[in-house]
Amino acid sequence: MAKHSEQTGLARTALAKLTLPETLTCTIRQQWPEDAFASYHNQAQQLSKLVKEAGTGSAAFDNSRSRLELLVRKNQQRQLPQALQRKVDLRAFSWLMCHGHDFRHLQLTAPLLERFYLLGQPLTRLTLLQVIELFFRRFDQLTTKGQFETLCHYLAAQSARLLQPILGLPETDNELRKLANARDILFSPSGPEQVIEHARRHQQDFNLSLNALGLGSFSSGRFQDICRYKWYLEILKACPVGKELPELAELARPEVHNAPLESGPLGLEALQILIDRSPPEQISESWQSTILTIAGDPRVPISSENYRRWWSLLGEPRINKMRGWLSRFDLALFLEVLDAYGKESGNADLQRMYPARKRFLEGLLKQELVGHTRLFLSRRADRYIRQNYRQGEVPQYAMLKESDISVIYLKVREIHLIEGTHDTKLWIYPQLPSNAQLLSYEVRQFTKAQTGSGMEDS
Repeated sequence: MAKHSEQTGLARTALAKLTLPETLTCTIRQQWPEDAFASYHNQAQQLSKLVKEAGTGSAAFDNSRSRLELLVRKNQQRQLPQALQRKVDLRAFSWLMCHGHDFRHLQLTAPLLERFYLLGQPLTRLTLLQVIELFFRRFDQLTTKGQFETLCHYLAAQSARLLQPILGLPETDNELRKLANARDILFSPSGPEQVIEHARRHQQDFNLSLNALGLGSFSSGRFQDICRYKWYLEILKACPVGKELPELAELARPEVHNAPLESGPLGLEALQILIDRSPPEQISESWQSTILTIAGDPRVPISSENYRRWWSLLGEPRINKMRGWLSRFDLALFLEVLDAYGKESGNADLQRMYPARKRFLEGLLKQELVGHTRLFLSRRADRYIRQNYRQGEVPQYAMLKESDISVIYLKVREIHLIEGTHDTKLWIYPQLPSNAQLLSYEVRQFTKAQTGSGMEDS
């Protein structure tokens, strides 16, 4: 004790003699490199993984999981509610619903939810986190429509317990507190809409808003997908008409535009917005390309898959609007091919006639005299289009067996015009011969004679 007092006295004497400067300066870094916190984030992810796996290695858990897996493998799912007798069974079941291959399509039926109500009052924190993960992963596909609202109320009530401190962490560092505070927004049949409204109300970046609500730890799943898809639609509704957007590239992906929403596939609502917002006389290249990538050309047989899946649901007014835009696109492609050939061949006559032919054809469109078009491309023109346009960006066109000549058909009021490249004649028909197949989209290959002088009424 005496020795301790002596050391304390010496320390006080040393401090008394210490002279400090009147001012201290230090430099605080204003910006940190992106990788400065990489180690912290990696450790946080590892900790989160450990938390999720905690309690899954006990003998009781393994036994319960094996019993439940055996029931499903024997196709005895109806016995699952009776098999849930203890809290460890709830933990094993919720884990299997998240990670078990044979459980990925099972739904939380009313009898199963009843077992959670009876045994999970309250749920253990680990089981609750697993059920929350399951909710975000499968959302509206997790249970029947009649039980979904019941599940939402149950999770909202249970998640309030996440407001309790964990391991002495400060409240601001606890992601689960964000989740619990946002429980009325998230655990709701209208959760995705409320997330979007939250982002709009707080004028936040969408991903920042997800993190603010505690969804940063649940980065994928049906709930987040629906939030993101509906966010895309909100952007389409609010952006300037025709604006090129990164979301258009997302919508062009089959797994995105085929994704189911309550009103049908996401692509259907996106198509309605793009078509309805665009003026009849013109559509932007990026919007038209997106429509063609999703739904294809509407001027195809009504028996085709794209027509039945998309255009039959979009209705005749939208189809007619798209046909008008595609007529302009057909003409633009034809003139592009005609101009390119004139320049490549060095044909002075073709180059001299090009401006007049262009002015004549475009004039018909400007006066809204053209009701329908169809493009017939040569093999050389087909190669040119494939080299300069991505697949799905152009309307459907037919092929001519000749290697050089391309043709465009235009229905001008009640008259039928057929114009070609090179030195071909302009053919005008008061009505198409009965053997003409120009407008039969089942036929994809023609000869030049079938699109001009060879069309004779048999």
